[in-house]
Amino acid sequence: KIYRILLVTIFVLMFIATGAQVIFRYFIGYPLGWTEEFSRIMFIWSAFLTVGLLAAKDKLIKVDLVLTMLPSGLRNWINVVIKFLSGFFIVWLGILGVKLLDLAKYQLSPALRIPYWCIYLSLPLGMFIAGSAMFTQSFTQFKMIIKERGVEK
Repeated sequence: KIYRILLVTIFVLMFIATGAQVIFRYFIGYPLGWTEEFSRIMFIWSAFLTVGLLAAKDKLIKVDLVLTMLPSGLRNWINVVIKFLSGFFIVWLGILGVKLLDLAKYQLSPALRIPYWCIYLSLPLGMFIAGSAMFTQSFTQFKMIIKERGVEK
């Protein structure tokens, strides 16, 4: 719930900044220099946080053409492996994002003078949220498969 509120707030702030830029540029004749950068920062944050939200709801895009043709038992096992490997890869991206924070710790954005690490923090945060969701789904599905196999025997 808090996650959704944060994402909606980011989109509202982005909308307000863009609207203010249009009003100031075309009606007042004095364009604001910071709104484009602010909107870009909000877009970056919304993109990476949305990955975490979609992963938690199991709504990330996937190609499952071959998977749907397999028997359900095999499909379930392959899904467990895919989710686990995806979680591993996503967490690895988050670790790389942490390294990026270190590289950008002394750089400031041109207009707003915000440290770039504050902007880049969205990458590891979103990836760690998504990775933990993928691992949780993988282990939950694994336990379900084991439980079903125990019931069958």
